[in-house]
Amino acid sequence: MKKVIVNADDFGLTQSVNRGIVRAYMDGLVTSTTLMVNMPDTLHAIMLAQKYNLNDIGIHLNLTKGETILPKEKVYLLYDEKQNRLDIRKIKLTKEHLIQIEQELEAQIERFFAFGLMPTHLDSHHHIHMKSPIDEIVYKLAQKYRLPIRKHLYRNDFNNVIMPNGLDISFYNYKVSLEHLKNILINNQYEVLEIMTHPGYNSNELEEISIYNAKREEELTILTSPEIKEFVKQNDITLISFSHLKRMS
Repeated sequence: MKKVIVNADDFGLTQSVNRGIVRAYMDGLVTSTTLMVNMPDTLHAIMLAQKYNLNDIGIHLNLTKGETILPKEKVYLLYDEKQNRLDIRKIKLTKEHLIQIEQELEAQIERFFAFGLMPTHLDSHHHIHMKSPIDEIVYKLAQKYRLPIRKHLYRNDFNNVIMPNGLDISFYNYKVSLEHLKNILINNQYEVLEIMTHPGYNSNELEEISIYNAKREEELTILTSPEIKEFVKQNDITLISFSHLKRMS
């Protein structure tokens, strides 16, 4: 029996995204989500999670959007001279950068705990946990906090952490379609596959901060469609969460 985790990224990004993720969790294929702890609508996401008993929530480690958890003067290398966030994906990282990155990522994890939540796993916004050498930092934090982690697409040498056997990130942008999602599910060759998704409702607020907006509604429609739910049932696919994965290990 194939086991699949369907994770909704970007919980906390905007209220419209938050509402879409909750619907995809309550009435669709989504089995877990990951929270951005540094966004203005983080608390709205937590309120919805408590209201609807959404418990499978991990941490969406974030170094590319919003303000840092730590004061700017402590992580000043993550900002430019105009006090705007730097895109760490586009700069050469020094040892000093990495020290401040580790401090900020750990602060994000601690913020999650401070909300009174228990994280199920770690992943990241814009795949920064797969960027070397940030991947080493995230691996270290996963070990420290004993948390599962999203599989690294480019390395297989991370031991002593729990992760799915496979990861599919292709259900995104122009590949968002019912048929493509069916193909991912039916062609899965892994014991446990995670599928990355970004469901949500579009809004003016979302369009102001993200170029990925209208497609989120398309994802939501597919993930909650009766056809995809029946497809999962007929093909003996078991939907699990990172909580289940941890108990399996």
